[in-house]
Amino acid sequence: MQQVPFWKYESCGNDFIFIEDHAKTFEKDCPKMQSWIRHLCARRFGVGADGLVVLQKQGEQQFTMLYFNADGRPADFCGNAALCVSKHVGEKELNLTSGTEEYITASLGENWHSVSMPGNAQVSLQEKAPAIEEAIHLITLGVRHGVIFQETMQDLPIKALRNAFDANISVVTDREGSYHVKTFEKGVEDFTWGCASASAAIASICYFLHNDPGPFMFRFKGGCLHVHLRLREHPEQKPTIDSVEVLGLPRLVYRGFGKHYENWDTERSQESRIPSGAYA
Repeated sequence: MQQVPFWKYESCGNDFIFIEDHAKTFEKDCPKMQSWIRHLCARRFGVGADGLVVLQKQGEQQFTMLYFNADGRPADFCGNAALCVSKHVGEKELNLTSGTEEYITASLGENWHSVSMPGNAQVSLQEKAPAIEEAIHLITLGVRHGVIFQETMQDLPIKALRNAFDANISVVTDREGSYHVKTFEKGVEDFTWGCASASAAIASICYFLHNDPGPFMFRFKGGCLHVHLRLREHPEQKPTIDSVEVLGLPRLVYRGFGKHYENWDTERSQESRIPSGAYA
C-alpha cells in the first residue's frame, strides 16, 4: 500500500489516526485492510491509537465517518472520534454520518467542540450481571454500553461482562457530585482513557433512573467530558430525551506525511506510544 498522509488526534486521552478518503476508495471489508489497521494502531510497532477514522466528504458541511477499532473491525460510532472530526474539519457545524445514524458536530470556540447524538436510545435497566452484586444498565447510544454504578471503585470481572453483554462496560462512582468513570472498550479490549459515547449513555441512564436532567461532568483518566440532555416536553407525560450533546477538547497531536513529521507535539504523550510516519 502506498504511503498516505495521516493525522493523529486525541480527545480525553482517546486517540485516533485520521485518513481522508474523499475519492471513496477505502475497502472497508477487505481482510488485508483490517490487518493493516491493526498494524497502524499497535502501540509499540505502529502509530498507536484506539482506532482509525476514514473521513469522506459528501457535500458542503456533510461528511461520512468510517470508524474502525484498534482490532481492525468496524464500529457504528465513536463520540470522541466525532469530536476530533469537528476539530479536523474546522467548520462551525457539520452533519456527520456514522453507521446508520446522523450526528451534528459543532465548533464552540476556545477549542471546545460538541457532538449531538439522537436521543432515541434503546434502554434496558436493572439487568442482573453474572458474578457481581450490582445491576448493569444496558443502553445503545451510538454503540452498545453496559453501565454499572458503584459507591466505591472496586475490581469487577470486566472482560467477562464485556463478553457476556457484547458491549463497552463502564463503571461509575459518584464522589461528592463528581462522576468518575472507567470504560472498558470493545474492539480495543482494554480500558480507554476516555469515552464520549459512554458519557452520553451514563447521562441518559441517570435521567431514566433518577429524573436527573444534568448537566453532567464525567471524569476519565484522560480528562473530563461534559454532557447536556436536550429534552422534549409532552402533555401530561415525562419529557423524553430529544438529543444528547457531549462537549470536549479534541487536540491535534501530530501530522504524518510519509517518513516525515510536521508539528510534532509531545505534550501529554505517553512513552508507550512510539509514532511511525511510514507504513507499507
